[in-house]
Amino acid sequence: MYVLPVNITHYDILNLKPTNFESCSCISYVKAVLSIQGSIGNAKDIQPTTNQPFVGAIVLLKDGFGHAGIVISHTDKEITITEANYFKCQVSERTLKRTDPKIRGYRRVIDFI
Repeated sequence: MYVLPVNITHYDILNLKPTNFESCSCISYVKAVLSIQGSIGNAKDIQPTTNQPFVGAIVLLKDGFGHAGIVISHTDKEITITEANYFKCQVSERTLKRTDPKIRGYRRVIDFI
C-alpha cells in the first residue's frame, strides 16, 4: 500500500528530507535519514536485533535481494515506513501489517555507532 502523507509525531532523529543519498539504494537512504556514517553492509546481510518496531528503527525486509526502510509510525497492528528503491529509484512510504511475513525484524541505529 502506498500512503502519503503520513502524520509523524516522534521523529526527532529522522532527517526525512535528505539530499545526499542514492535514490536507487535503500541502504543509502537509510543512512542519510538516520545520519549513519560508514558502511553498514547490504540489506540482506544486516541482522535484526529486535522484533519490536519503534520510530526510527531500521525495518529489514525479505523483498527482492533484501530491503530496508525506516519506521516512521506504528500501532499495535501496523507499521508505516519510509524507504527508497521499493519503487525503482524512488522514495516512498507505505503501511504494512506488523505480522507481514516479509518483515525479518528491526535494527537500532545505535548498533552501527
